[in-house]
Amino acid sequence: MIRPPLHLCRSAAFALALVLAWVHAAPTRAEGPVARLSDADRLAPDAAGLARNAVVAVGGCAGALIAPDKVLTAAHCFGPSRRLPRPTGAPLQECGPLADHERVQGPTWEDGYRWYDAQGTPRIRVGVSSVAPDFETRVAGYSLPRCADMALLRLADPVPPDIARPLPVLTGMPPGGRLPERTGLRHASYARQEGDPPPARHRATGPVAYWGENACVILGLPPVRADGYRLATGDSGAPLLMRDRDGAEVVAGVLFVIGQPDRAACGEIRPAPREQYGSWTPTWRPPVPGTPSLDIGAWLRRMAPEAEHR
Repeated sequence: MIRPPLHLCRSAAFALALVLAWVHAAPTRAEGPVARLSDADRLAPDAAGLARNAVVAVGGCAGALIAPDKVLTAAHCFGPSRRLPRPTGAPLQECGPLADHERVQGPTWEDGYRWYDAQGTPRIRVGVSSVAPDFETRVAGYSLPRCADMALLRLADPVPPDIARPLPVLTGMPPGGRLPERTGLRHASYARQEGDPPPARHRATGPVAYWGENACVILGLPPVRADGYRLATGDSGAPLLMRDRDGAEVVAGVLFVIGQPDRAACGEIRPAPREQYGSWTPTWRPPVPGTPSLDIGAWLRRMAPEAEHR
């Protein structure tokens, strides 16, 4: 099972503890368009179906099938032990204003426009249950964009079309550089009940909305649901799904870290969230000035040309 590095789990837990303390001390008045979730909108089981089966388990994380043999996830879900050792003399990438991504992604030297052989036998599991999948295969190769906690994984075997249908991916920048606020945004990952051993076992989904005055899409989900299911460490790499003009769901981003905003993109999170939250790396993010970052949309179009790009 692939798990995020221990230091990442600790840093994310520490960040979330700080957030919870901040929330407790925050004033009760709302500032800006705060996301409000009704009981009906909270974390709920994700029903089986070909389109929803495109949300898959990546070790202890989640990811999105965007082509029969390509999965998009977070880079820290495919840590250094799964990547090729750095060749002697190959320079590490220094990301400047995107230092949070550099730290979470892990040290990278790879060319973002190349495929590299995966190390070991990391697995991808497809289906509503991560412990009783409908289909399972190993990861054969990986590609990493510079300075982004994102990874594209190439599967050894394509997922059969009767098991899952790949999701389209948004690789063109929306008007104004951000998603419209009313696009049916949702998050889909895996959750587990108290007492369940990791990884998270049951696929679950919930709403996503802008939070306050920041410029990012923010996950607003309770850590525990009425029936005991809760978000777990395996939430990393989960896709942000939105509905396009035709009503079809497309992948618009990848979860960065729960409880830790991407401050280079989001700025300050105001007002303080009253629920668990996380920020997303857009699938259309352009190069960030002062960094060696890639145009993520162009990277996805080049490395997964067979995907349905929007």
